[in-house]
Parts: sequence; structure tokens; C-alpha cells
Amino acid sequence: MRTGCVGLLVLLMAEALPAGAGNPKEENPKLQTRQASPAGAGNPKEENPKSETRTASSSFGFGISDLGVAAETPSGQQGSADGSTGQQQQQQQQQQANDPRAQREAELAALRREHYGPREGMWFGAGPLLWWIKQAPAPGPLVSTGGLGQGVIGQNDTTVLFGTNRFDYERFFGFQAHGGTWLNCLHTWGIDFGGFFLEQRSINTGFASDAGGNPLLARPFTNAVTVAPASFVVAAPGLLAGNVTVHSDSQFWGGDINLIRNLTSCEDWNFDLLFGFRYLDLAENLRVASTSQVLPGGALTLNLNIPLNTLSVTDRFFTRNQFYGGQIGGRFERWSGPYFVSVLGKVSLGPNHESIKTFGFSQGQATNGTLVTQQGGLLAVANVAIPPVAPGARTILFGNNGRTTTDWFEVVPEVGVQFGMQVTDAIRVSAGYNYLFMNSVARPGSQVNGNINPALVPSSSVFGSPSGPNQPLVNSKQETFFAHGVVLNLEFRY
Repeated sequence: MRTGCVGLLVLLMAEALPAGAGNPKEENPKLQTRQASPAGAGNPKEENPKSETRTASSSFGFGISDLGVAAETPSGQQGSADGSTGQQQQQQQQQQANDPRAQREAELAALRREHYGPREGMWFGAGPLLWWIKQAPAPGPLVSTGGLGQGVIGQNDTTVLFGTNRFDYERFFGFQAHGGTWLNCLHTWGIDFGGFFLEQRSINTGFASDAGGNPLLARPFTNAVTVAPASFVVAAPGLLAGNVTVHSDSQFWGGDINLIRNLTSCEDWNFDLLFGFRYLDLAENLRVASTSQVLPGGALTLNLNIPLNTLSVTDRFFTRNQFYGGQIGGRFERWSGPYFVSVLGKVSLGPNHESIKTFGFSQGQATNGTLVTQQGGLLAVANVAIPPVAPGARTILFGNNGRTTTDWFEVVPEVGVQFGMQVTDAIRVSAGYNYLFMNSVARPGSQVNGNINPALVPSSSVFGSPSGPNQPLVNSKQETFFAHGVVLNLEFRY
């Protein structure tokens, strides 16, 4: 055993020596013979130990090489992993370049890391409206009937036919549209505009007698001279045949423009601050007209001395409210999957320019066929110059015909809520409810003044007489107003 170990050590030292060391005459031929001879040739007793030793040395050297490879393997695996990651990134970039949607998502993701604004850049929406407005105020008794009491309010046989109840226009169909865009790449400042328009709704009511003047029809009022109820008879049995028509209409529309400041935006909710300008326009009309035809035994006159066959008396009251105001508000949206809810609140402050136009006229066909027209009706009368009662004296009674304007400070709040669903990436639909309030408006029914001086009525038997107060005057009354209803919306966002 000891001899074998010594022999193995000698062989290892011999291989470690440089070529040509020792006796060249002995070693070199052996080396050449060993390289040239095939494995296992020659004396087995000499060759096998050396072969076994060389095999052991070769196995030992291979193990060292294996260790070196094993030591290098982790760095090689890391390099392979880095290459795989780079290839994946290149593939993702190629996919984004080939897929516009993926590219857009990547751009939006990069943009979202820099700001908190909503994702869409522009939007436009529109849809129908189904709204109601506050009923118009009652002007007071406009048409009455009766018997011997001639339709005078307070008489036992008098019945008021129209005028004591408020005017109900029922539902209004309309249309709304809105849109906007962000003004900066961060989507934190934007502009928003919108408007609505409601159809014109009207109420028409008529009352007529038969050819013989039945039933009696009258237009009641209060005599400002005697301060007692009186009436203007339109139809009376055997004297006059006639009719009375009442027409009332209303139309409402408006619009606003706002600067938007996005205060915060998350994945499932968003809040914007709004401040801008708002305009609202409410136009309404009330017209009362009567026509009378003289029957045998009856009589009608105009301007005291013109006998007539027919007489038409028309009174019209027109009001228009134009609101101009600054506005501030907020809008909140909350999402849950494809569904969302939006809550809106705004308040506008500013002047309401109120215009009141009152116009009346009387027109008749004289017995000689001439058409005669005179300014002034019954509820709306013109200025009348009273003849002098003393030398140099001249009195002018002022009626309510004409146009008056006033400006009132107005507060206009509005609230609304919408429930909707995101149909596609660019389209969403919603339905909701809005309520708008105005604290001061002029409406036609409030402008009717039933206190009348007969001296200002062209068809009166005392027209132009120098007595009595300047009545009726313009009322210029205000009241509150509201509009509310259902809003449907189809919106495009991109």
C-alpha cells in the first residue's frame, strides 16, 4: 500500500516537470512511444499502473474543470434572464406600436402618473327633456255670467267662469345639449358649456253665447271711482250676442358657460369646481279678447258718439324675464364598474331684467260701415286727455298702456342628479332629474289690475269725463318661479 502511494506521487511529480527535464534518452522515447502506441499495448505490468494513474489524473483534472463551470453558471443564468426581460420589453413595445388601443392606454397611464384630472379630453352630449314649471298666477275674475245681476261679482246670480284659478301648462317637452374640453395636458383646467330649450305651451279658453245672446257673458272689474264691483257686458239676451276668449302662453330657455377646475380625480370618483356665466329667458303672454254684435234693441258706442254694429275689445299683458348672472358650483361623479352617478349643484347671482308690456285697443264697425279703432281696451287702457273744466286747465289721465322695465337682484340655484352606464369606451347614457329656482320674476297674471276708471275705457258711456283716479296702473308685481323635470342624455367622450 505504501509502495503504491509512493509510485503515484512519483508519477504526478514527473508530469509536473517541464518537457526535457531528467535524462532525455530515457524519457523522450518513452513519451513518444506512449503517445504513438495504442491503449493497452506493450507490457501490461508496466502500462496498466501508468494508465490507471493517468486515468486518475484525468478524472481529477475533469473535476476541476467541472468546478470552474459550476462557478460560472450563476452569472451565465443572470445574463440569460436579462436577455429574456429585454426581449419581453421589446415584444411589448412592438405590440403597443401595432395596437393603437394599447398605445393609448400606455400614454394615459403615463399621463395619469403626472396629474389627477379625468381621462377623457373632450365630451359632447344631448337629449330630450320632460319638464314642468310653476303654474302661472291667477289674474282674478276674467269672465262671468249671471242674470239680472249682469255678471257683477257679489250678486247672487253671478258665477265666475274663468280667472280665479292658476294657469297650469302641464308638461313641457324640450331639448338640452352640452359639451366641453380640457385646456391643458394635465386635464385640471377646462371649459364647459350647455343650454336647454322648452317648447312654448299655451292655454286657450273660450265662452260664447248663442245668436239670441244666451247666456249672459260679462267681464267683471272694480269701478275705481265708486269702489264698487261692476261689469262690461259682452252678451245679453235680446241685446247683444258675443264671445270671450282667453289665451295664455309660456316659454322658458337658457344656457351657461363655465370654467372647470378639477380638484381631485381617482379611479372611481371625480370632483370638479365650476364658475362662469348664466343666462335665462322666461317669456309669457296673457290675452283677453271679447267681441259683441248688436241685436235689435241693443246699442254700442265708441268714443261716446260713434254708434256701432260690432265691437271688439282686446287686452294683452306680456312679460319677459332676462337673467344675467355669475355662477359657481360643483359636480361630483362616482363610478362602480360600468355604472355611475353624477350630482350637480350650482347657484347664480345677478340682475333679472324684467320687461312688462301692456297693450289694449278697441275696434268697431260703425253703422255706416266705417272701421273705427281706438287705443285702450278694458284692463289695458291708454292715456286720455280730459277736456278743460276751467280756462287754461287741462288734465291728462295716464293709463297702463306701454312698457315698463325693472331690474331685480336674483338668486338662481339649481340641483341635479344623473344615473347612467358606460356603454363603450366613448359612449355613455344617463337619466336624471333637475330642479331650478328663481326667487323673483314678473308674470302676466300678476300685472292685471282690476281697479278701472271707466273714464279711460273707450267703450264706456262716461269715456273722457273729468273725474276719478288714474286707474288702472301698472302693478309691477313679482313672484317666485321654478322649473323641474326629467333629463335624458346621450354623451360621447374621447
